[in-house]
Amino acid sequence: MPPVELGLFGITAGVRRLPEASTPVPLNPDAPDTQEPTVFARLLIATTEDAAQATEVVAYQWLDWASVVRQQPLRDLMTLEHAEAHGEAPVDVVNFSVGEAAASVWRQMIDAGDLIAFRP
Repeated sequence: MPPVELGLFGITAGVRRLPEASTPVPLNPDAPDTQEPTVFARLLIATTEDAAQATEVVAYQWLDWASVVRQQPLRDLMTLEHAEAHGEAPVDVVNFSVGEAAASVWRQMIDAGDLIAFRP
């Protein structure tokens, strides 16, 4: 895994749309009634070539490694939805869905330093 120069981690809140009578103009009428929380990571890597390698490593580690703190496979805690190197910048774009797990799982992993899949 190439060294990560800077990492940005976060979570978007899940959204439940209100009935049409309560909201005259929905923000996105094509969106499903419920949108799941999304956990995201953006990793700044030295070069675009290293970013492409880091994307593969993170995806592999997420699917095959266990959480150090919870002793569960990372893939069981959150589903890796999307991982790719940004085409024009040395940045990895990684998104996860929380699914059935509580959205607090991600926060607990950050608080415990359980981010082994992103470690060089």
